Amino acid sequence: MIEPVDPKKTLRNCQLEDGDIICFQRIASAAPTQATPRFATVPDFLDYVKHKQEVRFCKLESPKEDGITLELSRLHKYPEVCERLAAELKVSLELIRLTNHNQYTGNPRPHPLRSDEAGNLSEMLMVGQNYTDVFYYEVLDLPLVQVEQLKIMKVRRCCCSWS
Repeated sequence: MIEPVDPKKTLRNCQLEDGDIICFQRIASAAPTQATPRFATVPDFLDYVKHKQEVRFCKLESPKEDGITLELSRLHKYPEVCERLAAELKVSLELIRLTNHNQYTGNPRPHPLRSDEAGNLSEMLMVGQNYTDVFYYEVLDLPLVQVEQLKIMKVRRCCCSWS
Protein backbone atom coordinates (compact mmCIF):
# COMPACT_ATOMS: atom_id res chain seq x y z
CA MET A 1 0.00 0.00 0.00
CA ILE A 2 1.37 3.39 -0.98
CA GLU A 3 -0.11 6.55 0.46
CA PRO A 4 1.12 10.11 0.07
CA VAL A 5 2.14 11.83 3.30
CA ASP A 6 1.15 15.42 3.97
CA PRO A 7 4.38 17.21 4.94
CA LYS A 8 2.42 19.68 7.05
CA LYS A 9 1.16 16.95 9.41
CA THR A 10 3.06 15.20 12.17
CA LEU A 11 4.06 11.56 11.74
CA ARG A 12 1.47 10.55 14.33
CA ASN A 13 -1.28 12.44 12.49
CA CYS A 14 -0.24 10.68 9.26
CA GLN A 15 -0.73 7.39 11.15
CA LEU A 16 2.85 6.27 10.57
CA GLU A 17 4.04 3.47 12.84
CA ASP A 18 7.13 1.34 13.47
CA GLY A 19 8.23 -0.42 10.31
CA ASP A 20 6.55 1.97 7.87
CA ILE A 21 8.78 3.03 5.00
CA ILE A 22 8.95 6.62 3.86
CA CYS A 23 10.01 7.27 0.26
CA PHE A 24 11.04 10.71 -0.93
CA GLN A 25 10.52 11.73 -4.50
CA ARG A 26 12.26 14.56 -6.25
CA ILE A 27 10.15 16.91 -8.28
CA ALA A 28 11.28 16.77 -11.90
CA SER A 29 12.55 20.08 -13.19
CA ALA A 30 10.94 21.63 -16.23
CA ALA A 31 14.32 22.21 -17.87
CA PRO A 32 14.34 20.71 -21.39
CA THR A 33 17.96 19.54 -20.98
CA GLN A 34 16.97 17.11 -18.23
CA ALA A 35 16.19 13.57 -19.39
CA THR A 36 12.86 12.18 -18.26
CA PRO A 37 13.35 9.87 -15.28
CA ARG A 38 13.01 6.14 -15.84
CA PHE A 39 10.44 5.94 -13.06
CA ALA A 40 8.39 9.09 -12.70
CA THR A 41 6.76 8.17 -9.39
CA VAL A 42 7.41 6.00 -6.35
CA PRO A 43 4.56 3.61 -7.33
CA ASP A 44 6.17 3.22 -10.78
CA PHE A 45 9.49 2.29 -9.18
CA LEU A 46 7.93 -0.16 -6.72
CA ASP A 47 5.95 -1.74 -9.56
CA TYR A 48 9.22 -2.16 -11.46
CA VAL A 49 10.91 -3.79 -8.44
CA LYS A 50 7.96 -6.14 -7.91
CA HIS A 51 7.83 -7.36 -11.53
CA LYS A 52 11.46 -7.25 -12.68
CA GLN A 53 12.88 -10.43 -14.20
CA GLU A 54 16.33 -11.11 -15.62
CA VAL A 55 16.09 -13.09 -18.85
CA ARG A 56 18.95 -14.58 -20.84
CA PHE A 57 18.68 -14.64 -24.62
CA CYS A 58 20.87 -17.07 -26.58
CA LYS A 59 21.18 -17.47 -30.34
CA LEU A 60 19.08 -20.35 -31.65
CA GLU A 61 21.91 -21.39 -34.00
CA SER A 62 24.43 -21.64 -31.14
CA PRO A 63 22.44 -22.31 -27.95
CA LYS A 64 25.44 -23.22 -25.78
CA GLU A 65 27.17 -19.86 -26.23
CA ASP A 66 26.68 -17.09 -23.69
CA GLY A 67 23.88 -14.77 -24.63
CA ILE A 68 22.51 -11.39 -23.71
CA THR A 69 20.92 -10.82 -20.30
CA LEU A 70 18.16 -8.21 -20.09
CA GLU A 71 16.14 -6.99 -17.14
CA LEU A 72 12.47 -7.00 -18.15
CA SER A 73 9.08 -6.79 -16.50
CA ARG A 74 7.07 -9.98 -16.04
CA LEU A 75 4.12 -7.98 -17.37
CA HIS A 76 5.76 -7.31 -20.76
CA LYS A 77 4.01 -8.84 -23.76
CA TYR A 78 5.77 -10.59 -26.67
CA PRO A 79 6.23 -7.37 -28.74
CA GLU A 80 7.75 -5.49 -25.79
CA VAL A 81 10.19 -8.33 -25.09
CA CYS A 82 11.18 -8.42 -28.77
CA GLU A 83 11.49 -4.63 -28.82
CA ARG A 84 14.00 -4.65 -25.95
CA LEU A 85 15.99 -7.50 -27.53
CA ALA A 86 15.91 -5.86 -30.98
CA ALA A 87 17.23 -2.60 -29.50
CA GLU A 88 20.10 -4.54 -27.91
CA LEU A 89 20.87 -6.37 -31.17
CA LYS A 90 20.28 -3.24 -33.28
CA VAL A 91 17.82 -4.98 -35.63
CA SER A 92 14.16 -4.46 -36.46
CA LEU A 93 11.83 -5.91 -33.84
CA GLU A 94 9.69 -7.44 -36.62
CA LEU A 95 12.56 -9.80 -37.47
CA ILE A 96 12.93 -11.35 -33.99
CA ARG A 97 11.46 -14.79 -33.21
CA LEU A 98 11.69 -16.41 -29.77
CA THR A 99 11.84 -20.06 -28.76
CA ASN A 100 11.45 -21.48 -25.25
CA HIS A 101 14.08 -23.41 -23.33
CA ASN A 102 13.63 -27.11 -22.55
CA GLN A 103 14.94 -27.65 -19.01
CA TYR A 104 15.19 -31.42 -19.42
CA THR A 105 17.47 -31.35 -22.46
CA GLY A 106 19.07 -27.94 -21.89
CA ASN A 107 18.30 -27.07 -25.52
CA PRO A 108 15.68 -25.02 -27.35
CA ARG A 109 12.21 -26.51 -27.69
CA PRO A 110 11.41 -27.80 -31.19
CA HIS A 111 8.79 -25.14 -32.04
CA PRO A 112 9.12 -21.35 -31.61
CA LEU A 113 6.65 -19.25 -29.65
CA ARG A 114 3.82 -17.83 -31.71
CA SER A 115 3.58 -14.08 -31.20
CA ASP A 116 -0.21 -14.10 -31.40
CA GLU A 117 -0.57 -16.84 -28.75
CA ALA A 118 2.08 -15.69 -26.26
CA GLY A 119 0.85 -13.98 -23.09
CA ASN A 120 3.00 -11.86 -20.83
CA LEU A 121 6.63 -12.65 -20.04
CA SER A 122 5.74 -14.59 -16.90
CA GLU A 123 3.48 -16.89 -18.95
CA MET A 124 6.02 -17.21 -21.76
CA LEU A 125 8.70 -18.37 -19.31
CA MET A 126 6.41 -21.06 -17.90
CA VAL A 127 6.79 -24.26 -19.91
CA GLY A 128 4.42 -26.91 -18.60
CA GLN A 129 5.04 -26.98 -14.85
CA ASN A 130 8.60 -25.65 -15.18
CA TYR A 131 9.78 -22.07 -14.99
CA THR A 132 12.82 -20.96 -16.95
CA ASP A 133 14.64 -17.68 -17.52
CA VAL A 134 16.12 -18.48 -20.96
CA PHE A 135 14.88 -17.73 -24.45
CA TYR A 136 16.49 -18.52 -27.77
CA TYR A 137 16.22 -15.96 -30.52
CA GLU A 138 16.72 -15.86 -34.24
CA VAL A 139 16.85 -12.91 -36.59
CA LEU A 140 14.64 -13.72 -39.56
CA ASP A 141 14.94 -12.60 -43.18
CA LEU A 142 11.20 -11.87 -43.36
CA PRO A 143 9.00 -10.13 -40.79
CA LEU A 144 7.67 -12.53 -38.15
CA VAL A 145 4.05 -11.89 -39.13
CA GLN A 146 4.76 -13.15 -42.66
CA VAL A 147 6.75 -16.16 -41.44
CA GLU A 148 3.93 -17.22 -39.10
CA GLN A 149 1.47 -17.09 -42.00
CA LEU A 150 3.53 -19.44 -44.17
CA LYS A 151 2.28 -22.98 -44.59
CA ILE A 152 4.54 -26.01 -44.23
CA MET A 153 4.25 -28.49 -47.06
CA LYS A 154 5.93 -31.84 -47.42
CA VAL A 155 6.87 -32.62 -51.00
CA ARG A 156 7.68 -36.15 -51.94
CA ARG A 157 9.61 -36.92 -55.02
CA CYS A 158 7.83 -39.29 -57.33
CA CYS A 159 9.81 -41.79 -59.39
CA CYS A 160 7.11 -42.56 -61.90
CA SER A 161 6.94 -41.01 -65.32
CA TRP A 162 3.83 -39.52 -66.83
CA SER A 163 2.91 -40.36 -70.35
